[in-house]
Amino acid sequence: ERALEVQRARIGRIDVEVSVDGATIAIDGDDVATSPLQEPLEVTAGIVELEIRAPNHEIVRRRIRVAGGVVERLVIQLVEAVRPGILRIRSRVPDVLVSGDHARIDAWRSKQALDRTRQRRPDLLQHPGRGAASNQRVNARQA
Repeated sequence: ERALEVQRARIGRIDVEVSVDGATIAIDGDDVATSPLQEPLEVTAGIVELEIRAPNHEIVRRRIRVAGGVVERLVIQLVEAVRPGILRIRSRVPDVLVSGDHARIDAWRSKQALDRTRQRRPDLLQHPGRGAASNQRVNARQA
């Protein structure tokens, strides 16, 4: 009877509650159970390395001290793993604007402004009092 008491003092228990059902629980590198646990895990008293992993979740590792004859309770919240992905951007931005050529960008913006003016306020492009030379310069810019 005394020998049994000595052995019980060398055994601790760990009750692990995991946020994800089906997570694998490993103790000191050996897979020992799957969540949810039906009963606490029995381990040798001392320091224990605990690892909990589930597909598409980050692995959780804990180092805990387990006393003989005691039940240690752990609540583990597994975090969903973020996978790197490919980002594709589709844009209607004209190539000239992403070219980095500032002279071309300025020319493009001037042409766009002139086209908008021609559509919205064509009367502003007519200069009846200025003469043919002024109208020719404006019309040359329009082309």
